[in-house]
Amino acid sequence: SRLSSPPSLGFLVAVLSRRPWPPMSPRPGRAPAPAAAAVASAAVLALPLLLSGLGGAAADRPCLCVFDIDRTLTGKQGDLKRCPWNKIEAGVDDTAYGGGVLTLSDLAQHVEGTFCSQCYLGIISAGDASGDESEERKVLHRSLGGEPSRLLTDEWQQHGCTPVHTPLVTFCPDGQKQTAVPGIISWYRKYALVEIADEDVHFYDDRAINIDSFKSTKYNAHQISCRTRDIGDAIGLCGADVSEIVRERGIVTCEEKRRNHQAWRERYV
Repeated sequence: SRLSSPPSLGFLVAVLSRRPWPPMSPRPGRAPAPAAAAVASAAVLALPLLLSGLGGAAADRPCLCVFDIDRTLTGKQGDLKRCPWNKIEAGVDDTAYGGGVLTLSDLAQHVEGTFCSQCYLGIISAGDASGDESEERKVLHRSLGGEPSRLLTDEWQQHGCTPVHTPLVTFCPDGQKQTAVPGIISWYRKYALVEIADEDVHFYDDRAINIDSFKSTKYNAHQISCRTRDIGDAIGLCGADVSEIVRERGIVTCEEKRRNHQAWRERYV
């Protein structure tokens, strides 16, 4: 696997110049280049305190949002009839599930509209996001915020759940994705100098197996694309809705959401 490089000097200075972002705020622009070495030194010293502000007002501590790619950050390729809110990225290939044109889900278009805009971010995919140096990877990186905002690197892990060399993990098989999370936490501890508690990790995936496999951990895992399903309910269709990206504790599948909704209707409607 290709090792990711540590955060750049520009990243450190950009962080120094920022305040913690309020909920639902637009993504801030890049900060100007450093004027002197003294500024860089100050940035390094202030980095742990400043980055801790990304935790958000609710918990007042750092959080981590981790997303699957296929049918989570993406929807079914080119299908705007059933997913009119999705966005086609013309000229960008997506090789997953038979291939087609890359189509971004509601979530991928509006990460800044979720609490995850205040968190560190990661990806754990069973696929490869169309391969090394693909246009799909570049689009997804921009959608998540890109460096130096919510990601500290644009390097992608090439194969397997472990060992983790970057928070952008590919080829991590279904049912094993929880094993990559400790490495992502350690990566941020090393390069962002931040401690992220297990309880402040939120994982989102369209497959039930990838949610159930988190039950043996202290992490939070939420199945998404519950309104729109494909291949006999096995996978998502349109991908994640912004409304599904919630900061809630626990392990929740679509089936559990349906049962809870039905129980609520029987009691109150």
